[in-house]
Amino acid sequence: GYIDNFKSIKEDLVNLNTIDKPAVHLPLETNAINTGFTPLTINSVGSPTYTTVDGKKCIKFESGKYLSINSNNIFNLGTTSDFYIELDVYPLVVSNSPVLFDSFISGSSDTWQIWYDNCLKIYSYGSNHVIASSLVLQLNVWQTIKIARLGNVFKLSIDQKSEDIVSNISLSNSQAVALGAQHYSRNSSYDFNGYMSNF
Repeated sequence: GYIDNFKSIKEDLVNLNTIDKPAVHLPLETNAINTGFTPLTINSVGSPTYTTVDGKKCIKFESGKYLSINSNNIFNLGTTSDFYIELDVYPLVVSNSPVLFDSFISGSSDTWQIWYDNCLKIYSYGSNHVIASSLVLQLNVWQTIKIARLGNVFKLSIDQKSEDIVSNISLSNSQAVALGAQHYSRNSSYDFNGYMSNF
């Protein structure tokens, strides 16, 4: 058989650039197909557009147009699981707290989402806890967002700027999740308007 690109990394997540192969990788380049280690079903809601912006293949998200991912345990991270999430975004507007990643279910404790208004944030329902960075997303330009947790330390970064935040926030959900919208407790006013690539 064939083996390609085997890597083993033993170090903490101080340098987020050491992460390579994720458990889930959605290129968001042609039809959204998971190319990681875990099979997922990706559903297109409202027919978001596949396009190219500044040489990067991506999906255009806007009101009523987003992706949903079938129920799974990948994003059921609890209070102790170390994890790493990365995505490239190109916001067109900042209004009404756009949601980038969503597993929030109203009334369901510790379901969570990644969103921004004047800065990048993580919200966990039930514990009513918000991790709010001071990292600002710029409009009309590609930026790479990285979020990692090691123990009780969250590291959030946008491009070369990063912050460490200590928190025992719980991030739990094994239901379907969404990219670019608040999915279960549907509210289109929180839809992301912009482009996303490489989640």
